[in-house]
Amino acid sequence: MERGAIDVADLAGPFDLQATVESGQSYLWNRADGRTYEDLHAHGGDEWYETVVAPIPDVTDERVPLRVRQVGGV
Repeated sequence: MERGAIDVADLAGPFDLQATVESGQSYLWNRADGRTYEDLHAHGGDEWYETVVAPIPDVTDERVPLRVRQVGGV
């Protein structure tokens, strides 16, 4: 599995959280409302997504819950 981060400013175009986590490539995310995507081309939503990340060296020895959502459109 690839790890790391990409600065949003380095992306070629707008970032769409819903299209990214519901693309089927990011299966480690769950929608907080328990639903799954219903439209193959879903984008621009403001749903909450949840996951649990591995311990972060020099920060914590425990797994960390993470919740995200996009506001302000794509």
